[in-house]
Amino acid sequence: MKVSIREAADLLGMSQETLRRWEAAGKINADRTSGGHRRYDMGELRQVLSQLSQPTHRVTVAYIRVASVDDQPLLAQQRHMLDGFCRAHGWDYEAIYDFGSGLSGEKPGLQQLIQRICAREVERLVIAHRQRLLRFGAEVILSICASFQTEVVIVSPMLDLTDEAELATDAAEVAALLAAQRASLQSQHAPDQ
Repeated sequence: MKVSIREAADLLGMSQETLRRWEAAGKINADRTSGGHRRYDMGELRQVLSQLSQPTHRVTVAYIRVASVDDQPLLAQQRHMLDGFCRAHGWDYEAIYDFGSGLSGEKPGLQQLIQRICAREVERLVIAHRQRLLRFGAEVILSICASFQTEVVIVSPMLDLTDEAELATDAAEVAALLAAQRASLQSQHAPDQ
């Protein structure tokens, strides 16, 4: 489908000036009407845009999370397992480490991972199991991976005993949060004396 420069810019979410620069640089072609107006082939533009937005080198990332900095033995165990798995498959990889509860998505390593996936930098994500991403909501991150063509490799789909202990810690954290919220609500609704 051939469209005007304005239509192309609107459909692609970019400026008309960018399209003119790309044409001048030979990145894209434009046909001219008898009146000298540009007409762009949308299929060609989408293909060029896709190629320009793809990084030339995508990486494998091993994401490793433990509940706290005190969990160094578990961190070492995960690192060793993921390192062996990646090497056995011939994958060079980068590791991203996080410390903190599996309940919060606000961990810096997880935020960095999501940003890199969305920037199409991550070819493959390797994790010990899905709860290493988030205790609840891991499916959202897995969906993001699918949207950005990031393969997800789960090394061990089963929880181990250390994960059960972490789940107990997470449950205690949720209980404490709920108790604090309940106390706050009760104090707000208590009659004045």
